[in-house]
Amino acid sequence: IIVIAEDPGMRLMRQAITKKINDNQLIENYTYLLYTKFVASTDTLTAGRRDDDTDTTIVSIFESFSRGYFEKPNKYFNEIIQRRQSANIPPQANLVTFGTNVNAYDDYVTILSNEIYTPFHPKAVDLYDFILDKNYKNYDNTSVARILATPNSKEKLFTGIIYLDTLNMVPISVELYPNSSVQLPFGAVLKYEQTFKIEEGKYVVPEHLKIVANIDADIFWIISPRIDLKIENYVRDYKFNSKIDRKVFNKRRVEVSKNVDNFDTLFWNNNLFVPLNEKENNAYLSIYKAQQNPDSAYGTTLLDEIFGPINRFLATLNRKPVSYTHLRAHETPEHL
Repeated sequence: IIVIAEDPGMRLMRQAITKKINDNQLIENYTYLLYTKFVASTDTLTAGRRDDDTDTTIVSIFESFSRGYFEKPNKYFNEIIQRRQSANIPPQANLVTFGTNVNAYDDYVTILSNEIYTPFHPKAVDLYDFILDKNYKNYDNTSVARILATPNSKEKLFTGIIYLDTLNMVPISVELYPNSSVQLPFGAVLKYEQTFKIEEGKYVVPEHLKIVANIDADIFWIISPRIDLKIENYVRDYKFNSKIDRKVFNKRRVEVSKNVDNFDTLFWNNNLFVPLNEKENNAYLSIYKAQQNPDSAYGTTLLDEIFGPINRFLATLNRKPVSYTHLRAHETPEHL
């Protein structure tokens, strides 16, 4: 008789995946309120200005609130209802929303049309090695397990850490990195963090997402400025299995409301789930002043060269692969 011991981490993840499959059958649709923030930074030389004593300067900020809609099997729609952006970004360019379609509790996370198997995919126990970190101690809650996830195949996978609620068998948070099979542009290094919550005692949904990417962008083969990208979102006000006008899913994945640029101070004060830090707050004013300064024109032109490709990268980061047979008659791939 040959007995092969299985790591406790593998056993816990088997149970968590089984629970996920069963629980997801309860969800037909949901709506939510979403806050999205995108911050791009670079070195002070490339930025052409210095805001503090560090060697990193923020060069653009996008923020938005949107109403989100999901319906099985894979329909998503977000309507941006409020937005603001730094002075060097036209409002029409602020269409960045990262909704619940970027969800590590799903079977896949899509990054630049690459479908990456998550640690909660039904086949994950065959694709990953899950190891329980027996040295981890959670002094606030003894029912939390720290599980290390390591790819054991050449599929597009993550490596990282899962914090699992062993009482309810659901994830509390994840910290993940794409493996080498995921090809990111400009040799980017990407870190993916996400927290989850249980709604109405049975629905496991994303709460807070943070993606950080570091890129070395070669410009004219002469300089290689460092680009740091940070994307955050926060989701609240979930409503499950309610009546949704299905016509919303016939629109483009992201649309804007008519009054989106009429800034509602009270709404922002009441709903800013991920407040700006001091550096981000100061950057709004610094960027505005730089735009008014003719001496900053060279830096602005150089940043356009850098951020043109970056903006296209962002536009596809959270999008499913496109099937052109499903485009509406008046759309081209460029519309998407």
